[in-house]
Amino acid sequence: MELAARLDRLDLPRYERTFAAMADSWKRAVGSTDEWQRVSLSFVRTVATIAAGDGRGLLWGNDVCPDVWREALGLSSAWCPPGSG
Repeated sequence: MELAARLDRLDLPRYERTFAAMADSWKRAVGSTDEWQRVSLSFVRTVATIAAGDGRGLLWGNDVCPDVWREALGLSSAWCPPGSG
């Protein structure tokens, strides 16, 4: 829930919180590196929101804390493990 709430405060693309809507967002972002970063992180937010709503936890294999997001999330560099961003 905490991850979903933190990511919800960022200026990320908004869409219905479903896997189908994520797929549509991905199709629109293909080819734009800048937009892909925002859409990719919005996917983490969406999956975290769905998991929290179902009372489940979340394991994520993608790097969710690259340098470009640390300041926006209010995180110190110590928050991310070495090599993660």
